[in-house]
Order: sequence, then C-alpha cells, then structure tokens
Amino acid sequence: MFRKLIFSPCILLAVGFAIPGVGAQEPGGARAAGDAIIDAFKRDDLAAIEAHFDAAMKQGMTHEKFVGVMSEVKRKLGALKSCAAPISQQQGAISVFDYPCEFAADKATIRLAYKADLTLGGLFFLPPKF
Repeated sequence: MFRKLIFSPCILLAVGFAIPGVGAQEPGGARAAGDAIIDAFKRDDLAAIEAHFDAAMKQGMTHEKFVGVMSEVKRKLGALKSCAAPISQQQGAISVFDYPCEFAADKATIRLAYKADLTLGGLFFLPPKF
C-alpha cells in the first residue's frame, strides 16, 4: 500500500496549473523527454534528471536538496523497477505525463510536467494510478 511521502515543497514545485481530463495531444519531444527522465530514475542518475529542470526548479531545488529528497523517496519506495506507458494530459503549453511505476517496496505514479520548451516544471510522486 502507498505510504504518504513528505517532501520539501520545492520538489513539488508546480507551475500553477490545474490538471484537466486525460487525452490531450502532446507536443513533439515531451514524451521522449519524459521517458528519458524515467530511464534516468532507473539508473539513479540524478544529474540527468536535474538537467531537465526549468529555471524555477533549478532555483528552488539545489542539487543537495534534490539528493536529499530522492534519498527519502528511495528509502520509502525502494529502487525503481519499472514503469508503464504514461497517461498524457495537456494544459495549455504544459504537457503532463503520469507514469504508473513499480518500485522495490511499493507502487507510485511519477508525474512529470513539461513546459513548451521541454524543460521540467514539475516533478511529483503520487499514489498509484493503475
């Protein structure tokens, strides 16, 4: 069963948008960028994930903070084992991808919010959506 994770508010840095219903079109490249983030999670390559951060994420989430948050995620969920294809949603220029994932100790949904310039404006760990 999913256990509530408490994070530094910066990792849950939202760009101030509401999540609408499923099924919107995704702009070219955002899905591939999301898949690259998931692959980086599997390799535990935090630098590759941080390389996708937009300016607000970079400002609010220092490398040290990000390492600390990800250590807590790994402690609670375990290593990332696999993720299914994401459910995509569109909110204006924001492309949102919900990846249903299985970790060593539990299941969770990784939500990635990409801006039109393909920078990551939001990163969330949510209860699973299977």
